[in-house]
Amino acid sequence: MAMAIVMDPNTGEILAMSNAPSFNPNVYWKFSQSSYRNRVVADCYEPGSTMKVFSLSTALDLGVTKPGKVYDCGGGVFRVGPHAIHDSGHHGKGPVSLWNVLVQSRNTCTAKIALEMGAQPLWDGLNSFGFGRKTGIELPGESHCSLRRANKWYDVDLATIAFGQGVSVTTLQLATALSAVANGGVWMKPQIIREMRGNSGVRRFAPQAQGRVIKPENALIMRDMMIGVTHKGGTGTRAAIPGFEVAGKTGTAQKPDPIAGGYSKDKRVASFMGFVPADNPRLAIVVVVDEPQSSPYGGVVAAPAFARIAEATLAYLGVYPKQHVAKKPKDGMVAQAEKQSSSAEEGVILDEAASADGVSRTTKWVKGMMPDLIGRSAREAIQRLTPNGYEVVLKGSGRIKSQSPKAGTQRRPGAIINLVLEDRS
Repeated sequence: MAMAIVMDPNTGEILAMSNAPSFNPNVYWKFSQSSYRNRVVADCYEPGSTMKVFSLSTALDLGVTKPGKVYDCGGGVFRVGPHAIHDSGHHGKGPVSLWNVLVQSRNTCTAKIALEMGAQPLWDGLNSFGFGRKTGIELPGESHCSLRRANKWYDVDLATIAFGQGVSVTTLQLATALSAVANGGVWMKPQIIREMRGNSGVRRFAPQAQGRVIKPENALIMRDMMIGVTHKGGTGTRAAIPGFEVAGKTGTAQKPDPIAGGYSKDKRVASFMGFVPADNPRLAIVVVVDEPQSSPYGGVVAAPAFARIAEATLAYLGVYPKQHVAKKPKDGMVAQAEKQSSSAEEGVILDEAASADGVSRTTKWVKGMMPDLIGRSAREAIQRLTPNGYEVVLKGSGRIKSQSPKAGTQRRPGAIINLVLEDRS
């Protein structure tokens, strides 16, 4: 089985919703009643690592973590009491930045951040994103799913819920929460009806903003981290779309075993969620595959479906690739940033990147000296500055139009760097 939903993150409008297998309503009697179920709004499942976006967003908003913070993931194993939490995949044993916690989808470090944050703050954050409650969409059969009260969590529950196990969601809840990150931090009520026409006239339904869930600057940080997921070195490279930046996150969750108890050894729910274009989102899309056969991983089975849906929908809406698109880094954004960070011990880094007009240029990055960031992207600034211990404060979106302190001034690690970005229409 599979589900997909396409949403306008700025208005909450549902542009498309699909279930497979489906049924033909003209000959509905030829199909089983289970085929009639709108699983996008009715079925609850454990989301897996897509939940990390909202756990880490909450931690950012509370000041528990920040982009430049480095974590020891314990070589891929982290014990919480008698329980062992493992990272999937093969990662190095050294410390990683918060950026890599998301890009490489590290369960262990996400659990550490959650334990530092605490149960009630995490519950409050996830609930504000819409988990554990109905969205109020104008469709029958919506489920609220399970987000147990924080006072009923053990430490291992806190750790695992942060990376999407021990909590359940609907695909609609996930898309709505994703949209809040995409639009700068505002939770929009999802709506399926734009207007109703009848003999008495036209009744229109305006978008309904239900409140801010994270600060705009933290939504921007999370967006840039999610872009790293779809670049080389991330888990969602198959969601990349030529000519567009895609912000996304993969999910691979074990399914509970209702007979034996615990989790199934071989049954998974694979998913991918993302928004595009990342710098001016028009679409928020979630694809979920229940018990995939070819591969258990969301980055393999769900990400390509996301890319096909997004590419076709963008073309339908008349949103086309820009003429000049910066080349993707050869070694992955985070790996390159860490490589250049270590090179900074020698004093100077030579960096070639595309400027605002798409023209390649080479810049010197001198340790302890503020570089010229004008015209560069927020993502590029973060990946250059945070590994050296600077705290970056962003305002606006688009490319950087002013910076404080100015280029060429000396600053020690830990200094606050203020960047103002020029909003794009």
